[in-house]
Amino acid sequence: MLEGTEGLDHIQSQTRWNEHKAAFIPCGSWLENEQKSVAPPEFQTTVAPTPLMSGAALPFGCSRIEAAEAFVVPAKAANQVGGLEYLRTMLSKDGAAEFTKLTAAPTVVNGATEGVELTPGAQSAIDLIESGGEDSWNYYFAVWYSPMDPKVQSAVGELAAGRIDAEEFCAQAQQAADETAEDPSTKKRTRT
Repeated sequence: MLEGTEGLDHIQSQTRWNEHKAAFIPCGSWLENEQKSVAPPEFQTTVAPTPLMSGAALPFGCSRIEAAEAFVVPAKAANQVGGLEYLRTMLSKDGAAEFTKLTAAPTVVNGATEGVELTPGAQSAIDLIESGGEDSWNYYFAVWYSPMDPKVQSAVGELAAGRIDAEEFCAQAQQAADETAEDPSTKKRTRT
């Protein structure tokens, strides 16, 4: 890890990356589009799968995949029909293809990017989604149990900075999960 990176905000860390002072940066597929006006001209973004430990049950090529945009039309919206029509248009194959062209980010609409000329980052993100298939995953604790998230993120930061090892990281994350599970005021959720 680049020394001192735990104290950088996202713009500072991306600047170090653009200056070739870091080999990778943990981010989302939006990064390529966000960086297009400041990255060096020869800079090509690519997505890599989540590193797996030896003996992992999952195959190489799978990763954490998440549809990050949440689209909602309130039931009591002043123009609910208009909002739903906007979503229908935006999430059509043509609308989703345009989204990917403009943002270099994958879309949730299957087949929308077929035949579309993609940037290196967008193509690698789509390739990663396809390579992971059913083995890719997502976690929901940050949304479902928001008080747990800062505890886990703090442990991630300590692990990345080398101040704790993997065993201590797991212990801290498990403690946060146990506290959440034991809290009777926390609504427990299940994935269906």
